[in-house]
Amino acid sequence: MAKSDRLQVVVDMARREEDAAAEKLATIQKQLNNEISRLRDLEEYYGQYEQSQQMLRTGVNAQDLARIRNFLQQLAMAKQAQMLQIQRVEGVQRQAREAWQACHLKHKLMKDMIARYKTEEQAVLDKNEQKMLDEWFNSQNDR
Repeated sequence: MAKSDRLQVVVDMARREEDAAAEKLATIQKQLNNEISRLRDLEEYYGQYEQSQQMLRTGVNAQDLARIRNFLQQLAMAKQAQMLQIQRVEGVQRQAREAWQACHLKHKLMKDMIARYKTEEQAVLDKNEQKMLDEWFNSQNDR
């Protein structure tokens, strides 16, 4: 069995690792998109609520104003927490991308190595075939 054939198992393992890393990266990217969407929803709700409450401020008592202000503060804190969550997921995404890139590079290098071995093996086979043809031709000429 040729060296390139024996190493094909290693290339297959590298491909599977790359595929798994790509799936993980895709999952994290989807999570990041969801977190960004949640932040947009919070910001939109905050803006709409704030705008609607500004229109109603005339004739609102102090207790209702305090309640509104408190709710807006809670929304602002929720937005801040969501921004922190996005930063955390972005860090995880960055790590997953780096892991995928490493797996991708390893797989590519393994494939390139196999191709190089196959080229070398074919050169040896061609050389041996040429040697056998030369020997056969010489034996025919000796007769």
